[in-house]
Amino acid sequence: MIPHYFELLELFIFFFSLVVVYNAFHAIELSQIFKKGHTSQIRTIYIIGVIIVAYLFARAVTNLLELSFTIFG
Repeated sequence: MIPHYFELLELFIFFFSLVVVYNAFHAIELSQIFKKGHTSQIRTIYIIGVIIVAYLFARAVTNLLELSFTIFG
């Protein structure tokens, strides 16, 4: 398979996983960790965490697909 297909696939998986991870992060109560009134810091950590986890998930799925195509293809 052409490598650009995997890059496009990773991009689509990343944007899809952003939505999934964002919804999953709603279960985490970050306000207990931070001081009261620091909502901007909580929001920043929240956004950075969602982006990092979504990127790692998309990269892992893409690497697994590339590996499977290399082994079986």
